[in-house]
Amino acid sequence: MDLSCALVKQRIQYAEGGASEKDVVSLTSGEPDTGLFDVSGYREGPPSTLTPDLWTIEEATCDPNCAAKQLRLKQSIDAHYMKHRRK
Repeated sequence: MDLSCALVKQRIQYAEGGASEKDVVSLTSGEPDTGLFDVSGYREGPPSTLTPDLWTIEEATCDPNCAAKQLRLKQSIDAHYMKHRRK
């Protein structure tokens, strides 16, 4: 099998000590399984609709000023998504 430039081992040595290593577990020649690219089970939408739990405002720990800031942040992130999403 021709591996060309495949990265089969990587080691990173940290200045403060320690290291991180990655080793290839397996290589398969040929085209990847098309199932790896199947997104039919997913839906597209702005972040606030896909992760609603992250946007729940805890009223017990968040005063009205805090809640207003969270709402503006949510709206800003959703607006950025809508502006830059692929059509």
